[in-house]
Amino acid sequence: MSLALYPMLGFSVSGDLSPKGEQSNSLEASIKYLLLSALSTALGLFGIALIYGASGALDFGGIAAAVAQLPQGPSLMLAGLALLLIAVAFKLSLVPFHIWTPDVYQGAPTPVTALIATVGKGAVVALLLRFFAHTDLFSIPALTSLLAIAALASMLVGNLLALMQNNIKRLLAYSSIAHIGYLIVAFLIGSSAFGSEAVIYYLVAYVITTLGAFAVVGLIADSALRPAPGGTGPISDAASDTLKDPVHDPFQREFYRGLLWRSPWLACCLAAMLLSLAGIPLTIGFIGKFYIFAAGVQGQLWLLLAAVIIGSALGLFYYLRLLLTMVQRESEATATFGSGVQIAISGHLLLFSLTAALLLFGVFPQILINWINAL
Repeated sequence: MSLALYPMLGFSVSGDLSPKGEQSNSLEASIKYLLLSALSTALGLFGIALIYGASGALDFGGIAAAVAQLPQGPSLMLAGLALLLIAVAFKLSLVPFHIWTPDVYQGAPTPVTALIATVGKGAVVALLLRFFAHTDLFSIPALTSLLAIAALASMLVGNLLALMQNNIKRLLAYSSIAHIGYLIVAFLIGSSAFGSEAVIYYLVAYVITTLGAFAVVGLIADSALRPAPGGTGPISDAASDTLKDPVHDPFQREFYRGLLWRSPWLACCLAAMLLSLAGIPLTIGFIGKFYIFAAGVQGQLWLLLAAVIIGSALGLFYYLRLLLTMVQRESEATATFGSGVQIAISGHLLLFSLTAALLLFGVFPQILINWINAL
């Protein structure tokens, strides 16, 4: 899966219109993802080798039989499982294995960023859930403690660093780190039916809202690549992601200021996604956050629940800050971009589908719950 992503990260979707610096950022994102992904793969393969050496098996049933006879204290099997868990933490961008995430999210073409943030992480979460459940790894305190520490750090560090971002793709990157930390809280309560239901529901909520947010960012970036006023050439994709006016380039404006007045539909869709990420009622994100709290209480994970509360409060601040930017009146600089952002029919259909799903599952969550329980 990662091999297919390296070339996608390294090219600019805008082709010849893309500024040289933009292409350089895309190549930098590809190289960083390649190096860190290779490191995580090497650690994971070494862990798998240790697991095979300790159990003589690679199937889940054989590993489960070896785990059942695991001695108390350090062992070859435990070392292998820890290395494999670290490789998974790299793929999920859990702190402290999150270093590549903001740079890759910022430098990659926006559709590829959305693919990494949703499909890639969703597949890894599904693998982790199945592996832990089938091999009964929830019974090993050392592994659950590692995950708990990573989740705690991800929730706090992800939200704190998101507060300092002026680039929306970097902001969403750190937000993604925090949300995977929330998801791990539900994951830690074990292989119970409620735990699996909570993880899957929150994963669906995360995928829908993150896809919607990146869809809006991508549509704005596409609009920014059209010729700038005065025929001076296209506006940089990176400039359209910026929440502040860089002073060195008169055409790198604050694209999100006054977005509500230029493109009400686009602004409303982004607002719905941000409110869902913040866990506001009537959105799928609220139900997902409720699941996280319920799972934390059931598992008596009081320290992690405190981190969820603090992280949610911090997240609310920077989500609302972006919302406030969108409803502010345009300055003279941003007014030069004309009326609204031009969106293709496919873009309208995508945003409508994601926003409708976000509100439908937020108001009638039982539809999604029944589907999850039927799996």
